[in-house]
Amino acid sequence: MPKTRIYTNNLLILWRKNDMALKEQFPYLNRKGSKYTITPIVSVAKSAVHWGFLFFMNIMVKNLRYNIANSLFRDKASLKAIALLLYFYHKHNKNVLKNWSVNKVADITGVHAYTIKKRINTLIRLGFAKIEGSSLVFLSVVSKHKDRNINITDICYDTIKDVEKSLYAILLCIIQSHKDFCKRTILQAREARQISVVKKARALKRKYGYGDSYNEKGLSYKRIARNFGVSLKTAFNYVRYAVEKGIVALQSHFHSTLMPKVGGYPVPGYMFTTHNFAYNVTSNTYTIISKIFNNKENRAIPLR
Repeated sequence: MPKTRIYTNNLLILWRKNDMALKEQFPYLNRKGSKYTITPIVSVAKSAVHWGFLFFMNIMVKNLRYNIANSLFRDKASLKAIALLLYFYHKHNKNVLKNWSVNKVADITGVHAYTIKKRINTLIRLGFAKIEGSSLVFLSVVSKHKDRNINITDICYDTIKDVEKSLYAILLCIIQSHKDFCKRTILQAREARQISVVKKARALKRKYGYGDSYNEKGLSYKRIARNFGVSLKTAFNYVRYAVEKGIVALQSHFHSTLMPKVGGYPVPGYMFTTHNFAYNVTSNTYTIISKIFNNKENRAIPLR
């Protein structure tokens, strides 16, 4: 059967059906010559997805595949490339750029052409972009399975640097979610009332090699920097950004000991002293505020 083209302002469907089948499935089709207009667009979009059509439409990315986010640890080039893809979606609102050029992408995003070239090459290598004729096509970064995505609606799109910092904030949430999962699993294995929950938790303990007790040691900047693949100072700035944007909450831990008239002199076993106190500072702890996880429970994520 010949292809029937359906045009709207922001949706193109290619469907190998005849007019009668079109009218049966989409009674809100209006034909004008060889073209069709559709109302309401939302209903058609849902039907298009259901029937597996190839469609091209305005895009607002709200989710990111979990395994993509998890692959960005210690990989600055890939993180920056994904940041460009998300920023392009936000600016251009489509996944295809016809008659594309590096300068054209630069005009849309405001990013330097040399940077654009490097990041697009990375996206092509990763399989998230391709060149089709004269068009640049960005491919989907969203899983069709809801529980395999993370919510990225908290990403800030003011600049591409904000997108990059937001992605690092998401990585911080992933690290913390692993700690939360570990703690929850150990507690459930010991204290859950339902036997089925206890059995499941014990199985998870064996799978991931968890012990019988959870000792909260916080999350040091050194560990964050190592997992991000950045310097200590840069890790500190990314954490501060995540806190300022309300993605995580930070709890500092200062432990003081009364030492009258210590007067600021160094004392073995303490980090610093003041006039009357000696202090130890342990690693910060974090609470995830952002609703980045769509599934009911944060996953156990094997860190690299």
